[in-house]
Amino acid sequence: MHKQSLFFYEKYFNEITKNKKVLSKSFKIDAKDKLLLKELVKNSRVDCVSLSKKVNLTAPAVAQRIKLLESSGIIQKYSLFIDISKLNLFQYSVFIENKYLEERLKLISALSSHKSVSFIAEYTGNPLIEFGIFVNDPYEFRKVLQGIEEVFPNNQIIEVSMFQKEFVSIGAPDCVFD
Repeated sequence: MHKQSLFFYEKYFNEITKNKKVLSKSFKIDAKDKLLLKELVKNSRVDCVSLSKKVNLTAPAVAQRIKLLESSGIIQKYSLFIDISKLNLFQYSVFIENKYLEERLKLISALSSHKSVSFIAEYTGNPLIEFGIFVNDPYEFRKVLQGIEEVFPNNQIIEVSMFQKEFVSIGAPDCVFD
């Protein structure tokens, strides 16, 4: 099970990752908000008129609720799935074992700021960290891994796999919105 996942897909286009908004403690979502989120997870490009029919609100009310969900930090960003092979990039997924908490936090921080790291996933009750690296060729991938191993020698790479296309979102399951 994922404990925490961070995504940096904007790095494919040399964009800087912006800081996430802090969730307002006074904001409480209701059943309509959950229904909106459930529909937006399926298709974040759906228009407010279509959403209004599904949640039984007016289109302006839907737009207002979405803005509130965004400003409160519940909706942090919208994403799309890109066939990175069409950008002439290779994407690798790396599983690395890290048992030392202090070094783990430094590793996650270093990976988050690395220009080629597209995602980081931590797993509950497990010393594994999974991260994605996008590169122009396998030689560049090797250089990136060697650089990580030099700075963090107490880690052990467990598995490496290459993938070209994402098929499904790692979004929240439907039961979250019930």
